[in-house]
Amino acid sequence: MGASLAIGSPAQAATTSICAVGSIPAGWVATLGRSNDPSCGYLNRWQITNEIYPGMSMCAASNVPDGWYVSQVLANDPNCAYLNRFTIYPY
Repeated sequence: MGASLAIGSPAQAATTSICAVGSIPAGWVATLGRSNDPSCGYLNRWQITNEIYPGMSMCAASNVPDGWYVSQVLANDPNCAYLNRFTIYPY
């Protein structure tokens, strides 16, 4: 099940980092991850954004947004805390 996101303008886009103590908030996707981050109590740290665009890379820590599909999978990507990295496009 995916989350629904709209394509936003850069002025509306936001990026932040969170520790993996719960799920990625609705409307956001993980774009980078660091495993065993000391500042997160050795949990994963995720960089997340609320902006998506065709051809973007996202980490498997978040669901593929509704209306988008995975065109490529990079397994065990170190830039996604060793989870899969997806390249996504809209249907």
